[in-house]
Amino acid sequence: MLSRARRSRTEPEHRARRAGAGPASSNGTHHKALTLLDLSLEKQLPWKFLFHLGVMDYDSGGVQIPYHLADGQPAPRYRIRTALVAKEGSRWNSGEGNIVP
Repeated sequence: MLSRARRSRTEPEHRARRAGAGPASSNGTHHKALTLLDLSLEKQLPWKFLFHLGVMDYDSGGVQIPYHLADGQPAPRYRIRTALVAKEGSRWNSGEGNIVP
């Protein structure tokens, strides 16, 4: 079992606490980068459930949402969610491979 100090550095709560101001919005104000914990709270899903599905904080800000092929293998492309509402901040990563519907 991980020690309390070690565990806190790996859990989304820690990531949410250490997240600083995100990029500036169109009106010049800063907003916090979306985290796994933010998404889990908004969608009322346990963060551990999302984490076990492969959802994780994205290095450049936002949340990475994996997709899988019919055989269960990870698809080469994944979604990057930067806002709680998908229409306000959601895109596919750049790279090779088809987008999985």
